[in-house]
This record gives sequence, C-alpha cells and structure tokens, in this order.
Amino acid sequence: MAGLLHGRLSSLLAGKSRATGHIPPPLRPQVRQRACYVPRAGFCYFRLPKVANSTICKTLASHAFGGERFGENDPTGAAAKAALQRFPDARQFARSYSFAFVRDPVPRVLSAWRDKAPRPKFGAEYGLNTDGVPVSFTRFLEMLQEGLLLKDPHWAPQSVLLPYDPARYAFIGRFERLEPDMETLCRHIFGRFDGLTTRTAGRTGASGADVRIAPENRQMIYRLYERDYDLFYSEILPV
Repeated sequence: MAGLLHGRLSSLLAGKSRATGHIPPPLRPQVRQRACYVPRAGFCYFRLPKVANSTICKTLASHAFGGERFGENDPTGAAAKAALQRFPDARQFARSYSFAFVRDPVPRVLSAWRDKAPRPKFGAEYGLNTDGVPVSFTRFLEMLQEGLLLKDPHWAPQSVLLPYDPARYAFIGRFERLEPDMETLCRHIFGRFDGLTTRTAGRTGASGADVRIAPENRQMIYRLYERDYDLFYSEILPV
C-alpha cells in the first residue's frame, strides 16, 4: 500500500500544472472554489454544478460535523459548502479518498438552461435573456456551439471541470443513483449512513423532463458533450 501511494504521489507531483492546468483559465477560480477537502475524515470531493452538489455537501457535512446545522436551517446548502470548502494540493489529494459525482449531460444542460437563462446576471453577461425572457433551449445549445460552452461551469463539460486526472479518483458516483452511491461513500468514509440531507430550495425540476427534448437537440448535446459520454456514460452515446 505504501509503495502504491508513493507511486501515485510521485506521478502527481511530476506533472506541470498538475491540478488545474487542463482547465480553461476562466473556469479555474470557480473550479478551485468548488473543491471540498476534510483532512480529519480523509476525503476530497470535487463538486460539479447541476449534479446535486448541494445535497451531497449537506449530507457529507452532516456526517462529518453533525446534522443540525446543515438541515432545515441550511436550505440551499451554502453553510455545508462553506464548511467543506478547501482545495487539496497534490500530496493531500494523493493521500485522500477522492471522488466526484457526474450526471447524464442531457438533463444537466437542460437544468442549467432552466436555472440560469432567466436570471438578469446571465442575460447581461452571456445574452441568455432579453428583459427576463430567456432564449429558447435550442438557441441556448446553438450558443454553446458558438463558443459559450467553456465560459461557465454550470454548463461546461464535466470532464473539463474535474481537477487532477479522473482516472485517479477512488470513486465516481452518478446523479442517477445518488442515494445508493452516497450510502456506499458514507459507509466507507464515516462507517455509517444516516440518509441524504437534501436541498429544499432552488430546484429546477429537470430530472425526468429530458424525455421531451427534440431529437435534433439531443444529437446536438451528444456532440457538445461527447467526451463526458465517452468517460462517464459510454453506454448511452449512440453509435
């Protein structure tokens, strides 16, 4: 085990810009802000937008620090995220149980559009709405193709947003099997599973709605997020 750990650590330290060098520069600060590291519990979690990271953070924080503070008094998970936030350096990453959760890009990008397109900030910064009226989902996908894809982490490919090499992660969970995967993680890290501590505010309702996406839009998503499918959902990507 010591030899394996040393080898993993050496390879991590040898790489130039080993943690975030592959991530587009505009996204790096936000990626670093979304890292979670709890040394006493021995884990690193790299949270991805639109992948239930509020519920995951609330559940992890409840197990690590006690549940009352992160329950109903923390409806959006902001306190849980703040309690967990810390970016691990290469040595810390190598010595920790590192994991992330991913999501099928179809409902993920739909969730991003529903959540962000109507907001004034995203209208001003990216042209996603006019007087609060959002662009259509088709137009949003076209804008991603035209250069918006790597401008914001809420819709950037998950494969682009993960620090270090995902192949070195101890565990990659899926949004689609959130509860059983969280149970596996919590039992491994904490020796118990007290159930999910869910987010109670700000949900978009994208899950299940993706069946109404037009076939041509679905094909566009497959092209935009091909690497995500290759790495995390290869059984879904059409041949």
